[in-house]
Amino acid sequence: MIGVLLIPLLLLSTSKGIPWMLVVCVAAVIILEIVTQMTVFGRHAYAIGGNRQDARLSGVNVARTIKIGFLIMGLVYFLDGVLYLARLDAASPLIGRGLELRSIAAAAIGGVSLAGGRGRPYQALLGAFVIVGLANGFNLLNLPTLWQDVVTGIVLVSAVWFDVAVRNRVNKVVVE
Repeated sequence: MIGVLLIPLLLLSTSKGIPWMLVVCVAAVIILEIVTQMTVFGRHAYAIGGNRQDARLSGVNVARTIKIGFLIMGLVYFLDGVLYLARLDAASPLIGRGLELRSIAAAAIGGVSLAGGRGRPYQALLGAFVIVGLANGFNLLNLPTLWQDVVTGIVLVSAVWFDVAVRNRVNKVVVE
């Protein structure tokens, strides 16, 4: 199934100039989407993100699930590091510095709750497309990097505010 989705991307990458990093990123999102939506581990991870105590009381092995989650994310970070190394043909401890704000903003803009328990991998990818689009637009406008970060921060704060407002509205409806 994954091959059916990735073969067209690989063909486009080799013949139409789509970057390999995009193909690998889409493949990783597809795999994470399958893991989170179609496995017991994914259900347990969402349960822990929603309420750790309730998940533990429901019989979820919280410590084991968290360790597996860290292992999976470690593999994703390893893949990211290898791809960055291959792309830049150089290594430095400063590569990727400052991307934390953009990563969190991408997830929040995509609709992934920073409090946990809600959101899907493809939503974070859509948020990343928005952040990259903003950055490209800022570069075309010759906006200084400082102002790019300020606008990204404003967008992040707005997304978090919206997420909190939606959560409070849902909780208020459930309580009443």
